Amino acid sequence: MRALALPAVLLLAACATTPAPAPVSPAQKAQLTQIEKAYAGGVITRDQYEAQKKKILTPK
Repeated sequence: MRALALPAVLLLAACATTPAPAPVSPAQKAQLTQIEKAYAGGVITRDQYEAQKKKILTPK
C-alpha cells in the first residue's frame, strides 16, 4: 500500500505547483488563427510557427 501512496503524493504535488495557463485574449486568438493558416498553407515552417506561437502566448 505504501508503494502506491508515494507516486500519488508526488503526482498531487506536481499538480499543485503547476500554474494554470493564462487565458487567451481575442487578439491572441486572432494571431494564432493567422499563423495556423500560414503554417497549414505552407507559408511558414513548423519552427517558425512554434516560435510565433510562443511569442504570442508569452506574457509581456
